[in-house]
Amino acid sequence: NIPGVNSGANGNAWFVNEIKLASSPDEEMKLLKHTNTKKSAIVNHKEFPIFTHKNNYQLDSLANITLVSYKPNHLVYNSKNQNKGLAVFSEIYYPNGWNAYINGKPTTHIRADYTLRALEIPAGTNKIEFKFEPQIVQTGSKITLISFIIFLVLVGGGIFYIFKKINSLDSIKKNSI
Repeated sequence: NIPGVNSGANGNAWFVNEIKLASSPDEEMKLLKHTNTKKSAIVNHKEFPIFTHKNNYQLDSLANITLVSYKPNHLVYNSKNQNKGLAVFSEIYYPNGWNAYINGKPTTHIRADYTLRALEIPAGTNKIEFKFEPQIVQTGSKITLISFIIFLVLVGGGIFYIFKKINSLDSIKKNSI
């Protein structure tokens, strides 16, 4: 077998023209069989009620979105579109800990096509970021910092106590001579 390019792949991210609504995960899967995912995204409107009706997006022919930086916990994309658009990202949607930002401002991302991330992006040139920032890591970091400070205070107190004890023993020795 010779490796080749999959010309049917959608890429890292792409803008779609329309949203097809589903009301259950089963319906999402059924719609995927008959949907061109390069042009349409399937959204469960019961899970994401902001999409209560079919939304169409006007895309210009030069609209694009590109992945510019990839780390397992931080993805950065640049987008350019003359109109507001819905972008689908070929990353698994996992809401616990993943935060989305457009031009540094937090925003809400949704699930599309049953498993992928999607994000409504305003017109113009934008920087899109997905950061993995789980609350448990932030809480753990605070606990670690507080524990370290308590440890330093205890060690410092112990050293102070030992030096005070040594000084008092030295003064007793000097007085007894």
